[in-house]
Amino acid sequence: FEETIFEGLQTSRDALGEYINCASDDLAYFPNPTTAVNAVARSLHLQPNDEVLSTNHIYGALDKSWQYICNYKQATFVKANIPFPIASKKEFLKKFFDAVTDKTKVIFLSHITSMTAMQFPVEEVIQFAKENNILCIIDGAHVPGHISLDISALDPDIYTGACHKWMCTPK
Repeated sequence: FEETIFEGLQTSRDALGEYINCASDDLAYFPNPTTAVNAVARSLHLQPNDEVLSTNHIYGALDKSWQYICNYKQATFVKANIPFPIASKKEFLKKFFDAVTDKTKVIFLSHITSMTAMQFPVEEVIQFAKENNILCIIDGAHVPGHISLDISALDPDIYTGACHKWMCTPK
């Protein structure tokens, strides 16, 4: 096992990278997206009064994680109230961007939500975040194998996904 693990992981990263159009060296494996997001969130240098923006459609475990991390770092966790169902992409973007302030340092957004299966317009959110120097973390737990994914085209700061859910791969 020890003689083949690294070669096997590289082969796996090469295949996944090709499937989602992402350089294999930009991929890191975690047991699940929640663990990956927690690793990233805990490493952030949030300052008191910084804001992390998400929505009211956030996955429960990650809602608790962001609340804990923001509380610990004296930052504020803000959830834009997105109605269900949403009438249009334009309505989503208005409601979401209306929640952005000059204190917003991180955007955390589901690509496809866990509770409602709504697909959010991450392309526009990622672009907005880049233009406004806001770190953008996308939770794509329900994306690989469910809808097409092109990481290079999206160009997020951080994107997490789960191949075991819709692609039936081993964890």
